[in-house]
Amino acid sequence: MDRLICLYCNKPGEKQLKSLVKGQPVGLWYMFGVEVWERFSYYGMRALLILYLTSRP
Repeated sequence: MDRLICLYCNKPGEKQLKSLVKGQPVGLWYMFGVEVWERFSYYGMRALLILYLTSRP
């Protein structure tokens, strides 16, 4: 890298990234989405396990 890229400063000679969504870095939204899907799958599998264990043959 020949130049330091600064996210939060706007000094002369440094480029400010425009990859912000609603004031937050784009990577934060990916992390949020992954966390939501992780919890969705955990509670879904938990519910299926409870139904499986409590069903009568």
